[in-house]
Amino acid sequence: MGIRHALDDVRFMRVLFPAAEQEAAALGDELPGPEHLLLGALSVPDDSTARDALASVQATPESIRAAIGRVHADALSALDIATDAGLATSSSAGSRRLEGPYRSTGSAQEVFQRAVALSKEDTPAVLRAAHVVLAVAEQEHGTVARVLGALGIDRHALTTAARTALAGRPS
Repeated sequence: MGIRHALDDVRFMRVLFPAAEQEAAALGDELPGPEHLLLGALSVPDDSTARDALASVQATPESIRAAIGRVHADALSALDIATDAGLATSSSAGSRRLEGPYRSTGSAQEVFQRAVALSKEDTPAVLRAAHVVLAVAEQEHGTVARVLGALGIDRHALTTAARTALAGRPS
């Protein structure tokens, strides 16, 4: 990997990680998980590959956020814990200023590492938002898998859409 590609990856991560942290905080989660990385990938301004892939399967950031809320509520309900629909939006977590080292769940770390490995299979080996989508689409369990299921997104179709988006990227 050349220095230029390494710098591109760092620039990408400097947008992705804070966006994922903000998404987690806004949804009332202490640490970002794969679902927050997915939302973070959708917010990278100069990389539309994730947005293109999700648009191909009729998903939007808003529909993903809503599905995350439903999945969380369903999980709490299964444990017989009452939920407050306004909990995430009324929480001070959504307005906190995030500082310090990046922290995330173990599953988010695994998804990110997989996205990096997938990026290295491409030429040029530059980490893109659609690599995060590909890594998320591989998840068979956990919140992000339930979110995709709740949205009726076929993981194979999402993988195909992400690869198509990557194929159309500028070199």
